[in-house]
Amino acid sequence: MEALDRLTLIEMRPPELADDVMGPLYRLLRAPGDPPLHRQLLGALRPLHGAGARALLITGLVDSLRYPAGEIDGPVGATALGRALTRLGWQVRIAIEPEAVGPAEIVRDAVGADIEVGSGEFPHAAAAQDFGAQFDVLSSIEKLGRNAQGVRHLVNGRPSQGGDPFSDDYMIGAMGGGQIDHRYRRQWQ
Repeated sequence: MEALDRLTLIEMRPPELADDVMGPLYRLLRAPGDPPLHRQLLGALRPLHGAGARALLITGLVDSLRYPAGEIDGPVGATALGRALTRLGWQVRIAIEPEAVGPAEIVRDAVGADIEVGSGEFPHAAAAQDFGAQFDVLSSIEKLGRNAQGVRHLVNGRPSQGGDPFSDDYMIGAMGGGQIDHRYRRQWQ
């Protein structure tokens, strides 16, 4: 599991973007003496195995100039994780912007995964939170989240107005309601 943790720390960024973003975040999440994060995650998921668990994978970034049909690395990663979970008996849904549903379905179909793909079109945040509360596990993969001021930023720090307006609300619902605590908290152990 240690090797898997090291593998996730490999960063491949263009020269104009900062290096060593993942290292400090990793060190924040894994205290000295703790087992690898992958082992901790596996320990948290193991009790759900075989119980018809449901996972919501949130992904996608639509940018009208660069990615009008959505970026693809997030949906590919979500599909890979979703495929693994379905093979373990999980029910999986990928939540993605409407513009990116078609490409995400193509990726899903190419690997033969039994994953539902759709966009979250809700009348208000409370409905999106109720939707998120239906899932046992929620994972955000290559998805912009809003900060404490309610603003989403791209990797270069530029604010982004696009995206699913309810993606953060799915997480709030899955966590039992209330606001997301933007301070560091351990969610598993």
